[in-house]
Amino acid sequence: MADYIFLIETRFSREQQAAAALLQRHCQQAGLNLYLTGGPMRDLLAGAPIRTLDFSVEGNPLRLQKALVADGVEVLAVDAEEQTLRLRSQGVRFRISAAHSEVFEQFGRPPVVKPATIVDDLRRRGFTLDAIGLSLNAASRGLLLDPTNGLADIEARQIRMIHNYVFYDDPVRLLRAVRLQTRLGFTIEERTAGRMQAALEGNYIEHAHRLSLGRELEALAYEPDPAAVLKALEAAGLLEAAFGKGLRTSRLDMAALAKFPSAVQQLEEVGLTPDSGPVALRFILDALPSKEQAALLRLPLSKPLVSGSQKLAADAKALQKQLLGKAGATLAALHDLLHHARPEAVLYLCLTGNPKVQRKIKDFTTRIPELRQQLPLRELQQLGVNPDAPVFHDIIEKIYRRLLEGKLRGAEQIQAALMQEAERAGALAPPPSKTAAKTKAKGKARVAETAAEVAAKRAAPAKPGKAKAAAAPAGKPAAKHGAKPAQAKAAAHKKK
Repeated sequence: MADYIFLIETRFSREQQAAAALLQRHCQQAGLNLYLTGGPMRDLLAGAPIRTLDFSVEGNPLRLQKALVADGVEVLAVDAEEQTLRLRSQGVRFRISAAHSEVFEQFGRPPVVKPATIVDDLRRRGFTLDAIGLSLNAASRGLLLDPTNGLADIEARQIRMIHNYVFYDDPVRLLRAVRLQTRLGFTIEERTAGRMQAALEGNYIEHAHRLSLGRELEALAYEPDPAAVLKALEAAGLLEAAFGKGLRTSRLDMAALAKFPSAVQQLEEVGLTPDSGPVALRFILDALPSKEQAALLRLPLSKPLVSGSQKLAADAKALQKQLLGKAGATLAALHDLLHHARPEAVLYLCLTGNPKVQRKIKDFTTRIPELRQQLPLRELQQLGVNPDAPVFHDIIEKIYRRLLEGKLRGAEQIQAALMQEAERAGALAPPPSKTAAKTKAKGKARVAETAAEVAAKRAAPAKPGKAKAAAAPAGKPAAKHGAKPAQAKAAAHKKK
């Protein structure tokens, strides 16, 4: 059981671990059983990047809303009917859903949802690799729940449906299968591929319900490489069928979208964490006529995703104007400007901005990691400053600022500045007093003198009487020191 908890501790980011720990605490206080389920479990076991978190509880998670908000968690969307909360904390997006079963009474209609156990919740999902859960409860923490043997399919790197009516019940699972295949590089199991082909020939996707389409569009927007998924959906004949006539890759700026994964990574490396969903959605909407755009935006998408996408063009335009002016003239000024700007606007300019602006941002993302490598983190720790102490971060921040401004060049200047800042902050250990130094010197001299005396005594030849005393101390027979009685008597007789 500990192996899966170890995976969480090593694969989740610090912010993701904090979000999971916060949720565990609130669920324990509310008496709700909590499980990590679906996508993050699949990605955790498959070794794929984990960008969002999904949790299931046996009970109603809406009870947690007030307590979570009081702890600084942002509520993105609330679905009272399905008892689902979409949340964000420290940049981490996560969803909490009530464990439930689904009954599909009519083709093309949403299912009837009923409360259920976690095992029933896992069994109602479309694919085995999404039907895995991990207990986060105190009594069974780390217990894997895998009622459909999804772990074996992940190890075999294949996508397998749970039952024969998967695509009939929810045609949007066709899109999900293609999306997962593209991202994970898995194959689609033979029988599942046959059912997919039958669903494609029967145009099942035309009967998809809006709730599932909205979820899938949002999942597509948050894909690490949305361009690859869009191409795969178009090749399968699902892109226009699902999201409207006119949505074709030929109308999209695929060259810019192809840079999406590397641009996100570069910004994250310099401390900017853009919410990639609104940016990808903006690209999709820009390829559609206004009527088709409005139809997509009527799908049940989270409000921050939609509003963020709608404000993106204006925010990016204002930022570009600043970057072309004096505000971005120096590296320090550029650093301040970009770190106070909306990260999504920075990402959008990385992909679509003026060539001069793109060069500035690229220069920034290249030079900042080089400066950070020069920070004397180890040297400050060797001076005895605790890396977790606030003073440690204050000193490093001041050094970093002087590097940005070009006031420090070379290791000698950085070391001198480090000693200066550490001394100002009182982080260095005080020098020993004269009395303490004298006492310490005397102690060292005594130790050295004693060691010399012992060495001299050991080197001197032993006298007969002393040798005898050493061989047989007073009150102890010689036999106890290794000499046999007969040998001792013979030695005494010979001496006489």
